[in-house]
Parts: sequence; C-alpha cells; structure tokens
Amino acid sequence: VAAVILTHVVSFDAPLGPSPVSIVNTSAGRTAVAVSPAALIAHHYVPNLLLGLDSNTQLIRYYAYQNLAHAAEHSAERRQLMYGSNAFDARGAEGVWRELFARCCVPLDALLSALRPGQNDRPLASVAALQHVQLHLWALKSLSALISKSKTEDQYGIVQSSNSIQTALVLLLELH
Repeated sequence: VAAVILTHVVSFDAPLGPSPVSIVNTSAGRTAVAVSPAALIAHHYVPNLLLGLDSNTQLIRYYAYQNLAHAAEHSAERRQLMYGSNAFDARGAEGVWRELFARCCVPLDALLSALRPGQNDRPLASVAALQHVQLHLWALKSLSALISKSKTEDQYGIVQSSNSIQTALVLLLELH
C-alpha cells in the first residue's frame, strides 16, 4: 500500500499544462469532452497529497510535506489546486484549504507542545520533537508560501477570508 501511495504522490510532479479539458467534435457529428492526462493529475493531486500527509509511513509523509512545500513556493498551478480552484474536488474551495491548513498545523502543534516551557518536564521529549525538524520546516514553509501568495492568487479569497491567517500568526509567534 505504501508503495502505491508513494507512486501516486511522486507521479504528480509533472506540469499540469495549459488546457486540460477540451471539447472535441467527433467524425459522427457528436460533441465529446476530452480530458487530458493533466486534468486527471489535477483531479488526483490534492487527494493523494492529503493521503501522503496523513501516512503512517515516515518516508511517504516526509515526501508529501516536501512536495507540498515545493509546490507552495514554486508552482502557481498547484497553489490554485490548494486554494480550491479544482472543479473536480467535491470538498469545495474552502474545504480543500481547510484540510491542507489543518494538516500543516499538526506537526507544528506537536513541536510547540514538546517545546513549551512548563508543559513538558521531560527533556527527552523536546529532543525527540526536534528529530523531525525538517518536517516542521516544510509545514511552516508551505503555510507561509500559501498564505503570502494567496493575496494575489486565491481567486475565491478563501485564505484571506478564513481565520487561518490569524491561527498561523499565533503559531509563528509561539515558535519564537
């Protein structure tokens, strides 16, 4: 199962292309809708990314967070999918963003709870939390890039209208 999920996550590094769905007139005079491989990739990108972020297999989870951070920083097409601009997604625009935001907060909350003074009397728990520091950095980079670029790229204003920006600021302040 882990290999299947990893294959799906890895295969979505391909560019999405300019126009994934087109209307085609067939020789019989009928109109058909042609869906390119790019549209299928877009259709599966967010669900498979969410599966990877939730994976119990550390390698898959790390790759998914790395993929998310890279896409959030460098791919406007992928950011559009993360903002909920995917017509194929049944969660709707707001649901996609909320799910991604919640997934990114999980490792950051774990780090905060391990490092907060007075809440953890065991120093080894703090050291254990730091062994996953790269995962925490990718989650933080993902949120930072998605929130900062949403001002100009989020077509529906989902990120700006949600309370996720305030929550992210509180997380950042607590990390200092």
